[in-house]
Amino acid sequence: MTRGTKSLWPLVSRTTKQLPRFTRPSIQPATLYPVYRSFTTTTVGNPTQQPTDEWKAYCEKVENAATQPINAQDYIDMCSSTQADTSLTKSEKIKRLQRILRHIHQQKEIQPELNHVFQRACNMLMYVYISHGNLRSARLVFDGLADSSCSVNQISIRTIIHGIQKHGNKTELHQFIKTLEDKQLLSKKDTSFYVTMIYALKQFGDVRGCQFYFSEMVKAGLDTDETSYRAMMEVYRNAKRYDHVLQLYHTMKQKNITISLRTYGVILSALSRDKDLHGELVQVYDELKSTNSKLPATIYIAMKWDPLQALKDMKEKNQSPEIRDYNEFLANYVKRNKFKEALQVYHIMKRDESIDMDVYSYGIVMDVLVKDLEQSPDSVFELYKEMKDRDIKPDAVVYTSLLSACNRSQDLERAMSLLEEMEQYGTKPNEYTFNSILSILSTMERTSAKDLDRASLIWDKMTSLGIHPDTRTYNTYLSIISKLIQPVSETEDQVVDSTLWGEDEQEEHVPRTVREMLRLYRYMRRNHHHKIQPDFATYTIVINSLSAAGQLRSALQVYSDAKMSRVTLPVSAYNEIMRALQRGGKISEAMNVWYDMKIQGVLPDTATYEIVLEACEQLGLTDTLTSIRNQRKSDFNRLLDLDTKKQNRMKNFK
Repeated sequence: MTRGTKSLWPLVSRTTKQLPRFTRPSIQPATLYPVYRSFTTTTVGNPTQQPTDEWKAYCEKVENAATQPINAQDYIDMCSSTQADTSLTKSEKIKRLQRILRHIHQQKEIQPELNHVFQRACNMLMYVYISHGNLRSARLVFDGLADSSCSVNQISIRTIIHGIQKHGNKTELHQFIKTLEDKQLLSKKDTSFYVTMIYALKQFGDVRGCQFYFSEMVKAGLDTDETSYRAMMEVYRNAKRYDHVLQLYHTMKQKNITISLRTYGVILSALSRDKDLHGELVQVYDELKSTNSKLPATIYIAMKWDPLQALKDMKEKNQSPEIRDYNEFLANYVKRNKFKEALQVYHIMKRDESIDMDVYSYGIVMDVLVKDLEQSPDSVFELYKEMKDRDIKPDAVVYTSLLSACNRSQDLERAMSLLEEMEQYGTKPNEYTFNSILSILSTMERTSAKDLDRASLIWDKMTSLGIHPDTRTYNTYLSIISKLIQPVSETEDQVVDSTLWGEDEQEEHVPRTVREMLRLYRYMRRNHHHKIQPDFATYTIVINSLSAAGQLRSALQVYSDAKMSRVTLPVSAYNEIMRALQRGGKISEAMNVWYDMKIQGVLPDTATYEIVLEACEQLGLTDTLTSIRNQRKSDFNRLLDLDTKKQNRMKNFK
């Protein structure tokens, strides 16, 4: 056994039990409706039950390895296809890569040339761990590889840097680099290392750190590639140091470094944000035009041109827009919620006989039709029919728009049939797909226990496909539960002061829906995975529901959690918990919540003033009562505006 193999092998063969696990609703449906029943039996998209032919062939080779050893390329090909296979869940990818690494480990003694293959496979395993949000396991694999005979390469280092950039912090990044230097694993003759560091530190807003690595690269004579200059330009643009971007541009010209359209886009985008640099912006733009390059939509957008005006300019220059230009213009309008203008671009594109819409175009236009409330949801499905008639395969984005249209029309049956259609097309759903379906249930005017059963089935379907719920999924499910929680009557004095927050979840007087809500909330609170942490919506839903149901102790605990997490709640959450405290006779505590609001800078509404003024009267706080009344008088115009908007929303809802 080679040096370091004993310490490395347990790290790459870690079981996936350490990966984040996601709780699901425990409510079991009493009846399976026809459109949902098929979801409990289908195995489409479950690679553990339907292994690919390629994987089968590989496993057969492994069984015969004693007589016919597998060559290095076979291992590399299998690792690459495993990492790239979108039909596999991340957990399944990890299991397969671990099996491949086990096979390579067994053959290394008789095939020493497999050391570099083992290294590449470890790099892929680190990448999958990171994409799964598990930076800790990726670091353990890296550390084990660094101490083994295989060692690490620049790809290994860049993979961990990207992982820290995505899931870590600046301190972790600096500590990692210090460790590499101590172990003499860091090569500073590689331009890609410096660029990777600049982009990572840019993510953390560390301009000085970026400047340091760029200057080190210049000293080493490695600043001959425009990639490094573009990276620093993006750093300065984000830091609003637009004059520094201009200086780098002039340096590139002096050194005769080729400047691509992408880099010009960064320069023009930066200069367009500073009115004092308008002259320089025009000069750079003129220099770009002098190259006789065809200007793509990204250049116009970088200079903040209106897309319709940009299309006119392109045609005046006899530059025929391409499909990607139209897509960029459409996306720009959607980003700014200018749906009418986006539809104008769409109609121009339809009249352009040289253009064939692609799946991305259809996806953007469908998104416009869904978000523009003046458009009928049926128009989305008409465009979808046109797309299918042209034999363009829809992707997950298209289906998300279709499901959003179902949400607008409250058509759950159609949404479920779309989910089945996705499987027929071989289009794998994602968390946005299922969030859209669950949103239909959460926004229905009337919600029943059957809808909660349906939501549970949808959740089961999602997890069976290896799709992990995120914070929005949990929030949507909590919202469905909240509609089934019965509020305490305003005239009822007694408040349920249960001990539910402890471990006793079987109290008979606590409704099943309340127990389920708290079970899910506690799971989110205790889970360390970044994708399912409670946010302001989580705290608001749970606090409002528990307060209205009279579950005062639990509501106060969630309220305390929100304060500890430094989450600013909306005014409705403060109102509900103050009402619950008043019903429970805890008037002083209600006033403490009022002071919390003031500290957090949350502006009261009409209901807030009514609650607090009543509390002041009950406590006999004469001076405070007068002060708050005067505050309400001076706040009259804002309160009137809030009440008017609320009435308009109610009219639109009806």
